[in-house]
Amino acid sequence: MRKRISLLFLVLIAMFSSFDGLSAQSKQKPNVIIVITDDQGKGDLACEGNKFIKTPNIDKFYSDAVRFTNYHVSTTCAPTRGAIMTGRHSNRVNVFHTINGRSILFEDEVTLPQIFAQNGYTNAMFGKWHLGDNYPYRPEDRGFHEVIRHGGGGVGQGPDYWGNDYFDDTYWHNSKMEKYEGYCSDVFFNGALDFIETNKDKPFFCYISTNAPHSPYNLPKDYFDLYQGKKYKDINERTLRFYGMITNIDDNFKKLEDKLDDLGIADNTIVIFTTDNGTAAGRSVYNAGLKGGKGSQYEGGHRVPLYIRWPDGKLTGGKDIDELVAHYDLLPTFVDLLGLDFNPVKKLDGKSLTPLLEAKNDTWENRILYMDTQREQNLIKYRKYTVMDKDWRLVDGKELYNINNDLGQQNNIILHTQKWQHV
Repeated sequence: MRKRISLLFLVLIAMFSSFDGLSAQSKQKPNVIIVITDDQGKGDLACEGNKFIKTPNIDKFYSDAVRFTNYHVSTTCAPTRGAIMTGRHSNRVNVFHTINGRSILFEDEVTLPQIFAQNGYTNAMFGKWHLGDNYPYRPEDRGFHEVIRHGGGGVGQGPDYWGNDYFDDTYWHNSKMEKYEGYCSDVFFNGALDFIETNKDKPFFCYISTNAPHSPYNLPKDYFDLYQGKKYKDINERTLRFYGMITNIDDNFKKLEDKLDDLGIADNTIVIFTTDNGTAAGRSVYNAGLKGGKGSQYEGGHRVPLYIRWPDGKLTGGKDIDELVAHYDLLPTFVDLLGLDFNPVKKLDGKSLTPLLEAKNDTWENRILYMDTQREQNLIKYRKYTVMDKDWRLVDGKELYNINNDLGQQNNIILHTQKWQHV
C-alpha cells in the first residue's frame, strides 16, 4: 500500500512539474519591432498637429501608444543609429559623422540584435543600416539573421548599388546582391512582413529602418498626387514630395499592423515608431513649435517622436511621458523590461525607461544630456552644442532657454539669470 502511495505521489509531482513547464513555455517573450524613418521631424505627422500631411495610420497608433514627448536623438542619421544599437553616445562608438568612414560602428561594440540573439530571438533588419557596409561591420555580422538593405547612408549614394533610384532597385540580401521590384519603402516593409509571418511562433526582433523620406524626393506618382490642389498651392514641391513619401510609409505601417492582427500576435508585440533626426524638408510648413531642423543644435534638430505600444505589457492608452530621455536609453530599456541576459563590458550612457513606462517611479532623475552637430570625435566645448536638463537648454555656451516656457527657443535669457552656471 505504501509503495502505491509513494508511486502515486511521484506521478503527481511529475504531472505538476510538466504543467509548470507548459505554462512557462506558453509565456513567450514578446516580439519587438522598431520602425525608424529617415529625416522625418516631430512636426511631420498629423497627430503632432500638422494640418497638411496625411498620416492616418500612424495617428491611430499614436492614439493608443505611450508617447515620450521629450525624446532626443542625434542631429543626423548614422549617429542616432549607432546610439540606438549600442546604448552608448555616438562619439564613443566611432559614429559621429555620416561619411568618410566616420559612420562605421567599432567592431568591439555589442549591439542590440546581438543581445536579442543571445536571448533566443531571431532578428531581421530592412532598409538603412549606415553603420558599415563591409565585413565585419555589416548588419549580418552584428546579430541580424535576415537582412535586406541598401548601401551607405541612402539609396543612390556612392556606397550603394550603381543606378539605384528608389524604384526596382538592387539591394543586399544577406550579403548577396538581389534585384527587387517596386518602391523602396514597399520593398523593405514587404520583406519585414514575410519575416514576421515566417517567425510568428518564436520571439523575433524586426528593425525596419526606411531610407525615406530622405532625399532625393523620389516617390510613386499616386502619392505625389495626394498633395495637389488648392490646399497645397503655397507649399513647395520639395515638401509635397517629402509628405508623399511619409504617407507611403504610413500606408505600409497599416500593412504591418494588419499583419500582426491577422497572425494573432499584436498583443504580445512591442511596436515602436520613431525617427532619426529633425525634419529635412517640412520645417517651413509646420515644425511642432520647434526651432531648427536636421543638423541643428536647437530643439528641432533632435527632439523627435517616440511612440511605444505593447498591449500585454499594458503599454497602451495614449499616455504621454514628459521626462527628458534619449536614443541610447532604448537598449537598456529592452534589457530591463524584457529581463534579457546582458552584462555590459563597456559602460552604457543610456538609462532604463522601465520605471517611467510602468509608472512605478514618481521621482525621475533630472538628467543632464547633450547633443552636438560638430561631426568631430573630440568635441570642442560649447561649439555647435546643446546641454539639456528637464527645464533648460544651454546652446553654444551663450544662449539659455527655459524650454518649458519657451519651446521655440526665441527668448535667450542667459544675461538675466545665473541658472547657466548650474547647467
